[in-house]
Amino acid sequence: MSDTKTAVRNWDGYDHVGQIMAYEQGDLDDDQAIRLIQYLVDTGLAWSLQGSYGRMAQRMIQVGLVAPRPNLAPLYGSVEEYVEDNEFQRG
Repeated sequence: MSDTKTAVRNWDGYDHVGQIMAYEQGDLDDDQAIRLIQYLVDTGLAWSLQGSYGRMAQRMIQVGLVAPRPNLAPLYGSVEEYVEDNEFQRG
């Protein structure tokens, strides 16, 4: 099970399974979708679910809608380095 606490956000009680199901059905508004992707990035699930989640997370990180995982971000000099490294780990 993923740790739901990060350096910045506390996700205790967040129903990510329900939110993923709603996302898959197109039932989330933009703010809810961004929050879901942020949760997936923070917990690392974005990189272990089907590829579309990781690709969406990468795009949202690149345009600034989602922050890189807080406890890993200091290890990288830029968002691009973070995304490239995580893409390499997934691939």
